[in-house]
Amino acid sequence: MIPGEKMTKLKTDTMFKQFLKYCIPTVLSLLVFSLYTMVDGMFVAWGVSELALSAVNICMPFVQMLFAVAILFAVGTSTVSAVLSGQQRHAEANRVFSQNAALLAVAGAVMTVVVLVFTDQIAEFLGAVPENGAYVRQYLRGLAPFCISIMISYSLEILVKTDGFPHLAIVAVVTGAVTNCVLDYLFVMVFGWGVPGAAVATGMAQTLVMLIYIIHFLKKRGKFRFVRFRFDPKVYKRIIPIGIPDGLTELSVGVTVFMFNWVVLRFIGVGAVVSYTITSYIGNIVIMVMAGISQGIQPLVSYYKGCGELDCARKLFGYAVKSVAVMSVISLVICVAAAPQIAGIYISGGEAGLLEYSVHVLRVYSISFLIAGYNIVTSGFLVALEKPVGAIAISLLRSIVVLACSLFVLTAVFGGEGIWWATTLTEGICLVISLLVLRSVEKGFRHGSAHTDTLATMRESGENETLSC
Repeated sequence: MIPGEKMTKLKTDTMFKQFLKYCIPTVLSLLVFSLYTMVDGMFVAWGVSELALSAVNICMPFVQMLFAVAILFAVGTSTVSAVLSGQQRHAEANRVFSQNAALLAVAGAVMTVVVLVFTDQIAEFLGAVPENGAYVRQYLRGLAPFCISIMISYSLEILVKTDGFPHLAIVAVVTGAVTNCVLDYLFVMVFGWGVPGAAVATGMAQTLVMLIYIIHFLKKRGKFRFVRFRFDPKVYKRIIPIGIPDGLTELSVGVTVFMFNWVVLRFIGVGAVVSYTITSYIGNIVIMVMAGISQGIQPLVSYYKGCGELDCARKLFGYAVKSVAVMSVISLVICVAAAPQIAGIYISGGEAGLLEYSVHVLRVYSISFLIAGYNIVTSGFLVALEKPVGAIAISLLRSIVVLACSLFVLTAVFGGEGIWWATTLTEGICLVISLLVLRSVEKGFRHGSAHTDTLATMRESGENETLSC
């Protein structure tokens, strides 16, 4: 959504132009965010060892948990603020926005203390083993002081786009990514700080991104700004249900890594964790592209819901479905064709057996990319329409319930090889559930005088249609 005076421009833009304007920056932003841990892993593998690389992956669920909490509140806040602004209730939108930032600052401070006090217990819970336990603890301690920066920067990245400045998000995350790369090189390769150096580099880069966003809102360039507020816990009855699906989608990356690390260590061994680490990096990039498309349409869909223009929402959903269809095929082709080159970035030539196995794992796992995007976009679309029950069901099933069942069944039948097929089975089952939920919501649309079938809009281009809100 573009609040205030920019709404005149929104009304005259074609639907497809609006889709591109918001999805491209969102995809790029999330894509760059997903590169942070990947870059850390690259420099750790080069500057320390492949074993240290597995330690960074074991810490990844903790990082994703921070992201998930941030996005849970950010998406809920964004949706509520977008609807309020669409209803011209700007003062209320600013209070919700300011309260969200304050809450995340407190949550980040609490997480910092918890990690520093319980480092050993958290490392053990994440799956650290004697071979890489020291590296896991080092990475956690290095990252802990920056929990506030990580959570607020990720939250404000979403809200700055809702404020009507999607391109600022690109500038901020690219600046942060470049900073992270430079600091990784200096701290790991030049200064020899190893794993803690990679963690500190990530934390400092996230702090820079956070400051860029804070300066934007302090300048009062858009409609959202920091204001005094009286804490209102009642607003979270609306924010949390809306944010849970996207939070679970974000958390699913960490939960998936956690569960996979556990079964890999049990059925195969610590060496295979390196193979999964490489695969999870690539999978995270693909999932973030799909999530970027989903999040890109959400502010617009929420605004049009506030306007009562459900046809506009359907059209945006149709574009999102087509986009993930294209991206899923491209992702699979790249992973299958370039698997040796991708794995070779992290594994030295002296580890021929590990390299060959990693190539196999990446190719098998990447089949799931053909399905995952549809589930993510459907969940995000339901969130934007404030239909959280169906969205929560989809996100919870694909991130935890069905995935755990798939891992249990496939490893019981096929052993270690079944691990790499579990995600594809999970996404396939959840796709059926997504279609059923979508059909149920469409019936509600028709009952509410909707004029176009949601699934039919997937086949419509609408590129020349202008908005009428």
